[in-house]
Amino acid sequence: MPDAERPRLGPANGDHTTGMWHFYCTYIAMRTPFYDQRLTHAVASGCRQVVLLAAGLDSRAYRLDLPDDTTVFELDQDAVLDYKQRVLDREQAQASCRRVPIAVDLREEWTGPLLAAGFDPKKATVWIVEGLLMYLSDSDCSQLLSTVGSLSAPGSRLVTEYYSRQPRVEDMRSGSKDEQEQASWALAMEQFDTGPTSSPATWLADHRWELTGLTHVAAETHRWNRPLPPELDQSDIILWLLEGELKTT
Repeated sequence: MPDAERPRLGPANGDHTTGMWHFYCTYIAMRTPFYDQRLTHAVASGCRQVVLLAAGLDSRAYRLDLPDDTTVFELDQDAVLDYKQRVLDREQAQASCRRVPIAVDLREEWTGPLLAAGFDPKKATVWIVEGLLMYLSDSDCSQLLSTVGSLSAPGSRLVTEYYSRQPRVEDMRSGSKDEQEQASWALAMEQFDTGPTSSPATWLADHRWELTGLTHVAAETHRWNRPLPPELDQSDIILWLLEGELKTT
């Protein structure tokens, strides 16, 4: 496509005032404390293995004060992990615990590399599945949870998020007339799939997990007394934040 025909993409204008920019700033800022708190609580209760699926630029092994006998396994594609390592090396960052990066594509078989890296399925684990499920189909989410369950000892925790239904472009544009922002929303929505199609409690229970924590991004935004973007202030679509614990039987 010639450059002249390409849409003006990007989450914000020069003054950072677009609705899309506000949405993502709020969304990420509100979900991060939920994950951090659930992770630290699980570690405090005795979990010493943490698995980050699609870890991206996650830096919890560095910025959280985790016990030094904790192992954090970070799974993502090689290019992502390589870039992150270069940044960490440049900043001379020191992890608070043992960190094990594993270069793997989650669309392929990933349990073998995880086990080969020293993961012990007999030990309780905290699974962090952040910003992933909304890009998967319902069946793929079910398969992922089944796989995670097969690798988990009783007492393991799962922390994740997903939409109550697949978001649409009209959910997100908020009446914006800006061409750049509309094109950006359209591109973002093209990447989404259904995610789990049942409620958090049902989805977890179907795979032997018990719901132990549930909130949503809008509620967390109110709790922290932050302005609520209109994309999150809707009654018919909820961005769940949830935690589950694997049942003993």
